[in-house]
Amino acid sequence: MKISRFHIKNYKSFVESGDISLTSGFNVIVGKNNVGKTALAETLSLQFNSNPHRSLKTIPIRGMSPIPTSQIEIWFEMEQNEFIDLVKTFSPKFFIPLPSSINAKTANEMFLNAIMNKIEIKTVFQDATFISASLPKYGDVVSSSVLGYEIAPSEIQPKVTNVYNVTQELLPFTLAKIIRDRIYFFKAERINLAEDQMGINTSLKANASNLASVLHLLQSKNPARFMRLNELLSTIFPEIKQVTVPPISNERASILVWAIDPNSERDDLAMSLSESGTGIGQVLAMLYVVITSDHPHIIVIDEPQTFLHPGAIHKLIEILGQYPQHQYIITTHSPTVVTSANPQTLLLVKKNDAESVVETINVQETQSLRIYLSEIGARLSDVFGADSVLWVEGRTEELCFPLLLSRIAKHQLLGTTIVGVQQTGDLLGKHARAVYEIYTRLSKGQGLLPPAIGFIFDQEGRSPEEQDDLKRQSKDKVHFLPRRMYENYLLNPEAIVSVMSAISGFSEMTINVDEIKKWLEKNQGNKEYFKGVGGEKNPAYIFRHEDIHGAEVLKDMFNEFSGGRFPYDKIEHGVALTIWLIEHSPNNLEELANFIKNVLPQGTDSKKEI
Repeated sequence: MKISRFHIKNYKSFVESGDISLTSGFNVIVGKNNVGKTALAETLSLQFNSNPHRSLKTIPIRGMSPIPTSQIEIWFEMEQNEFIDLVKTFSPKFFIPLPSSINAKTANEMFLNAIMNKIEIKTVFQDATFISASLPKYGDVVSSSVLGYEIAPSEIQPKVTNVYNVTQELLPFTLAKIIRDRIYFFKAERINLAEDQMGINTSLKANASNLASVLHLLQSKNPARFMRLNELLSTIFPEIKQVTVPPISNERASILVWAIDPNSERDDLAMSLSESGTGIGQVLAMLYVVITSDHPHIIVIDEPQTFLHPGAIHKLIEILGQYPQHQYIITTHSPTVVTSANPQTLLLVKKNDAESVVETINVQETQSLRIYLSEIGARLSDVFGADSVLWVEGRTEELCFPLLLSRIAKHQLLGTTIVGVQQTGDLLGKHARAVYEIYTRLSKGQGLLPPAIGFIFDQEGRSPEEQDDLKRQSKDKVHFLPRRMYENYLLNPEAIVSVMSAISGFSEMTINVDEIKKWLEKNQGNKEYFKGVGGEKNPAYIFRHEDIHGAEVLKDMFNEFSGGRFPYDKIEHGVALTIWLIEHSPNNLEELANFIKNVLPQGTDSKKEI
């Protein structure tokens, strides 16, 4: 289940948003302060009342009244199995409108066709209620004549036709109301979550007001899952050892936060959730939803950086990503949130005069987002929020290594951030000791900067003796790639053809794999590609991926095949080659992915010294 698109009308800073599409997984809404991000989130949460737009556009003359109602048109989408499960939750019978011009048999065929595969529900929400709801594939039908259906054990089948003046609510409205209860809205405000009356309902309310009650039930009925929730909470907030939810009377339970070792048995030192930070209650509610829900939910998070530390945001978003059945909609002005979420959909909210407008940023690959952020200087913000840093050769490695870890090695970074070192030549050259001292001071975790796990750099033709010497100088913090440089892993003819072919106007002729292979064979004896590795002394050259200067090979290849029009771009083309290999030939990158994984700490404790 997800919101597939929406259209805001006359709410706060929005006059008309136009139709805006969303996708599954993470959707991130960015923009400066006071541009309308929160207003947008409020409408998507379906927790708002009319608050009409006020500007010269809607009130051109003093004393005029604006149109009083605010509304959102919102389209929900779900799979057929979700639809059937949802219908089963409310009644064995349901009704849909029957158009007066169509007989019952034809209408039944139209309805069954409308619920094949993906089902879409179009609604209009205004003043805390749905004023219309329909199945677009069936049609926007208003009629006093209805078709009745009954849910059989394995299918939905018609039972009643041409029933007039039915008082029961029609199916689209019922579905819309149930979906509304499965939308959660988390924002930066302290709400009373610490205590609640005990009950038997395990579903968290949309406003999370019964958090204490559902956690109390989880603690008693499913202790293993409750322990899992505590583990995730401690991952996000290392200072929290656990939460417990004891009864405080015959009718009420209270959430207690333990900042001390539970083995101390000092429950008298545990604090009420009401005395803890705002973000802890919000995160507890989010974790409860994702780890206990049997059905997909829509989770709207407004400006998480206002109630969470950047390091906590990194970990929370990565944990949420482990539950992809839910749809996440996050508003933010923090690059930390954007880079952590790696969203498929990125919306930019801006203000033109007093009116909010929404622009959809085309993100073909989530990694393109990281490239964009690095160009606008957002990279340093990631470092400030991390628990630890892995320094790498440059921006290409900074962008690609996380992809290799998550997609191939199946390893989570959690609190560790990978950052490119811009001056590796100085770092590994004659001034290595002085530069290492600077990086060591920056990487000890003093102030806002996190400690360094280590450094991964290219071999650059260095002998084993030189590499060992640099490792000693860095106190074993430096690790060298198994091959000469990162580009050596990208010399795949199919990948190269794909990237070249995707560049508009790259070549006047079609480039195929055989031509790339012939070029490699022709140039395999080029001494320039083996300088520094002893190749110039060997008359019998072979195309050795371990020793060849991969960057020079790609540079010359792009130059020749494009006629000099498109030089090889280490970041843009290196990332594109990496993504192609991950998707089509991951075996080519397994060695490197596992090498990076072995440099990182094992488990979730990324602060551990290596």
